[in-house]
Amino acid sequence: MAIEKYITISDLLVLVPISRSTVYRLMRENKFPQCHKLPESMGDIWSEKEVLGWLDTLPKSKSKKKR
Repeated sequence: MAIEKYITISDLLVLVPISRSTVYRLMRENKFPQCHKLPESMGDIWSEKEVLGWLDTLPKSKSKKKR
């Protein structure tokens, strides 16, 4: 049985190429995995599996090198 791993906002911002405010905006728009609220204002956490799944849905960028 696998144990679910959760990450904090600090860890999340290392993984995703967007800002903190964009994370919360996308959550409000149901376009980003929802956070889980910790008790007594201890912060928010996200399922790492859900966040990595969301990242996999993003279009892959094609880098173009200029010569």
